[in-house]
Amino acid sequence: MKNLFFSLVLLSIISCDTKNQNADATFSKFEDAFLDAYFKQYPGAAISSGYGKYCDSLVIPNATAFTNNIAFSKKWISELNQLDSAKWSDNNKISAHILRNQLESDAWYASVLKL
Repeated sequence: MKNLFFSLVLLSIISCDTKNQNADATFSKFEDAFLDAYFKQYPGAAISSGYGKYCDSLVIPNATAFTNNIAFSKKWISELNQLDSAKWSDNNKISAHILRNQLESDAWYASVLKL
């Protein structure tokens, strides 16, 4: 009976860890897709980060660019909200907060400050 109890406890721990790993893997895929899309949307930021994939497509800051930046931020915030953050590691939770803050900041700059 004792062995059965410990086996069940061990199985539940392994099960939880697998769920957490799956959630972290899902966030990692999201993060990779987001960063590539972000650098495509903001090639100047890509260049200043040393990422040259989109250096040939610099954006002229005009009304269209502002509108596109706001739509981009809203889209990715919405996608971030759809992910289940409860099972993420602390590092991924921190990364998600940084991403969200950056997107909200970008949207604010484009809509209010217009930089």
